[in-house]
Amino acid sequence: IHFDVFAPILNDRNVPLAVLVLRVNPYDYLYPLIQSWPTSSKSAETLIIRRDGDSILYVNELRQISNTALKLRIPLTNIKVPAVQAVLGHAGIIEGLDYRGVRVLADMRPVPGTPWFMIAKVDQSEIFSELKYRTEIVPAMMKQFGYKNKLQVPRLKKIVINMGVGEATQDTKILDDAAADLALIAGQRPVLTRSRKSISNFKLRAGATVGCKATLRGKIMYEFLDRLVSVALPRIRDFRGAPLTSFDGRGNYTLGLSEQVVFPELELDKVKRVQGLDLVVVTSSRTDEEAKTLLQLMGVPFAKK
Repeated sequence: IHFDVFAPILNDRNVPLAVLVLRVNPYDYLYPLIQSWPTSSKSAETLIIRRDGDSILYVNELRQISNTALKLRIPLTNIKVPAVQAVLGHAGIIEGLDYRGVRVLADMRPVPGTPWFMIAKVDQSEIFSELKYRTEIVPAMMKQFGYKNKLQVPRLKKIVINMGVGEATQDTKILDDAAADLALIAGQRPVLTRSRKSISNFKLRAGATVGCKATLRGKIMYEFLDRLVSVALPRIRDFRGAPLTSFDGRGNYTLGLSEQVVFPELELDKVKRVQGLDLVVVTSSRTDEEAKTLLQLMGVPFAKK
């Protein structure tokens, strides 16, 4: 991929004598420039798109999906995507779904003198997660449980994502692949977990690497929970709700997923091995009922009794 800039060379009578062609490698300057962001953000991203027939074409490399420049297309019929709205003539700030199917807030502007449009977007969960908790969840739980102080209202403390890879004792490449997948899912580098004792029946030695995990807190935690609820869980085949029997009696909730590919951050053709994972949602709730209500208000779809 390269960009060419043509500059005519004229004589004193404005008669063209030659053309100067400047060829630019976008990977050296343009892509790194637009991928940068003025503040630290897990989901913020700048895009350059243009119209290509009856679809839009992404010009630059994307933050969430690799190897997409001049390859990824979205049909113009998908009007919920801000990039489609930009090509159709809309400008300014709108809400919509990005190429991952995640709810975003986007600002769209045409690039003067070009067929391009520039879009700056950020996940709504990153912006509104704390606001929703304070304005919607806190009042609802104070009313339901009779709390007298806002500080009594339970809140999320952390989410732990764990992948157990027992086969890693025989082939370390399997663990490397699992850690790479988990890094894309969690948005941060996972840590390796090791066995605490030797078990001869499983050919396991104490201290051997048997998996990986990532602990999410703060904005990244809320952003992950929103992706889980709005994107990942609906992609599970025959999903009928999260089980109600997975609370531990102290306000914490565990959810197991049999396939990591339900997260759109993973490209199916690049996943080398289907791997399950466990999610542990740790809250400050004192009872399971409080934790269940908190997660329900945050959008977790529990199975009906």
